[in-house]
Amino acid sequence: MKYEQKNNLKADEDFFKNFLKERHIKDLTAFLHPTEKEQYDFMLLDNIVTAANCLIKHVENNDNIFIQIDSDTDGYTSAAIIYLYMKKINPSICIDWRVHDGKQHGLIVDTIPEGTQLVIAPDSSSNDYAQHKILKEKGIDIIVLDHHMADNGYSENAIVVNNQLSENYPNKSLCGAGVTYKFCCCLDSILNVNYAHSLIDLAAVGMVGDMMELCDLETRYIVDEGLHNITNFGLMSMIEKQSFSMGNKVTPIGIAFYIVPLINALIRVGTQEEKEVLFESFIDPLRKVPSTKRGHKEGDMETTCGQAVRICTNAKNRQDRMKLKAFETLDFKIQKLGLDEHKIIIVEVEDEEEFDNTLTGLVAMQLVTKYKKPVCVVRINSEGYLRGSARGVNHGPIPDLRQFFMDSGYFEYATGHPNAHGVSILKSNLDKFIKYADEQLKDVDFNENVYEVDLVIDSENKYLSEIIGALGRLDEIWGQGMEEPLIAIENIHLNKQNIQAIGAKKDTVKFTVNGITYIKFKDETLLEKLTKYDTMNVTILGRANLNEWMGNITPQIIIENYQIIDTTYDF
Repeated sequence: MKYEQKNNLKADEDFFKNFLKERHIKDLTAFLHPTEKEQYDFMLLDNIVTAANCLIKHVENNDNIFIQIDSDTDGYTSAAIIYLYMKKINPSICIDWRVHDGKQHGLIVDTIPEGTQLVIAPDSSSNDYAQHKILKEKGIDIIVLDHHMADNGYSENAIVVNNQLSENYPNKSLCGAGVTYKFCCCLDSILNVNYAHSLIDLAAVGMVGDMMELCDLETRYIVDEGLHNITNFGLMSMIEKQSFSMGNKVTPIGIAFYIVPLINALIRVGTQEEKEVLFESFIDPLRKVPSTKRGHKEGDMETTCGQAVRICTNAKNRQDRMKLKAFETLDFKIQKLGLDEHKIIIVEVEDEEEFDNTLTGLVAMQLVTKYKKPVCVVRINSEGYLRGSARGVNHGPIPDLRQFFMDSGYFEYATGHPNAHGVSILKSNLDKFIKYADEQLKDVDFNENVYEVDLVIDSENKYLSEIIGALGRLDEIWGQGMEEPLIAIENIHLNKQNIQAIGAKKDTVKFTVNGITYIKFKDETLLEKLTKYDTMNVTILGRANLNEWMGNITPQIIIENYQIIDTTYDF
């Protein structure tokens, strides 16, 4: 196990003050408890008033409106926000909507119902110039509420509200749900109502789901306010189901680890009917639908939110099995072909390999985690293009992998986020690009197999407990762009007699040294290793936590990795 401290922080009485400075947190109170005043004026978003007036006209005229739902948590939450807002304005308005068949994105003209007069595309479609033109020629208005980069700027045939394209809008870390929420704030202002705030919980979950940077105080406000005011019954049902795993707290990390994966799993591997139930659980959670429970009787009914929670859980279990099989297949291929010898790993999925293409991005991210370098998972189409998903190393030496691909001149496209996007490259250009990348990145160190930690500290340092306590109290701020600190604690002198195996399956390891509790959940390997020796000197990599039990609060480290340094330590 290798690790290195990525900053100059010292384990002394000034640690916490310097930690906040290092994380660019000038006002801890404002960061922990951001207020509405942190929001930027929605008028700084280009085209927002034009879009708002267009929507109001169609809603008040009872026109037929269609929403295209994008294929991820951000897409579902942003679509739910605008759907519910329009229903607040005009409960009788006719709103059609559609979820994609697979992990598709953007508008598909042929799927838009006849008679539609307004199309709304939240979290997508900034780049759908051809589709916009076709729809506009049919006399259909299009409103795009998006945050993705658009290669050719604003569409001439759609009203596009996009924080990335709005030069005067400072916050580039709003996702589709965030832009849609700001759009609703604009509608509030025009209509002199206060509907938007009741939808901020959906915006918060969309922001976390799309892994937006939580450094900007406006983003912090939306996420903090939304997660402290969960009113959507569909979200509430999911959170209640996962409350134990989330530690009975609603935090960005809890949503990211226990709610978003459920939603995304169903979107990826669920049936069309299941995906529709999921969206309905956000917009009409208490509607009764025929039960799909195992062993149900004919005629049994259940709520859409109840059904959604169950089928999301089932889909996640199914996806995990599929993902593991796909990961093992591609991992073997990478090692067999020596693809990991290159600076960027590009691995092709063969037709005969059982691999659901909706899992491409997930498996690419798993491979990034293992190899600590960018990965593309692609498959060839009939035109000779390799198309698929790319994932970069967050906060790695390539800040914008998407731009790196486009700058090479070899890619047909790379669309999406800087380090998570779709790609297309002619197979005949693949070797040229790999040679180009190896040359361009020859001096780049990806820190392969090296942990970057925020602090290295001795287990007997007198400030250790204080540092763990200070960081543990910040558990509600950790998220994308404000990563939870990783600490290396050295020279932990451990006696076999102090080691406990706890939990129903006795697979959680726990021990206490110098008043600090160390815990590793579901790791029988660690238990076996530690109990082989009577005494030992151990280094732990872990994250600060405060354990509350029976009114007592104790400093705790959640173990991420460990190394037994010496097994001959003499107490």
